[in-house]
Amino acid sequence: MRKLAGPPRFDKTVDDTWNKIGCDADGAPYVMSRLISRLSNYDEKVAAGIATQFLDKECQGRKGLSADDLARLQEIAKPRQQP
Repeated sequence: MRKLAGPPRFDKTVDDTWNKIGCDADGAPYVMSRLISRLSNYDEKVAAGIATQFLDKECQGRKGLSADDLARLQEIAKPRQQP
């Protein structure tokens, strides 16, 4: 399956949109939980950037996330080692 990625401007738009939706306190933690399940549709760099934003302490949407969701975000946000 091809991962979604685009030019840097597209990636910035995706980051900003997901951050706005995911970090909104309305719908927390359900909205962010659903977004986390969809991060695998994006290439690793885009997904890592979004996951890092979601892990920020100021992100209100992360309140009440399950331990599994938080662990998944931490895994996605980790930089991958190059072979």
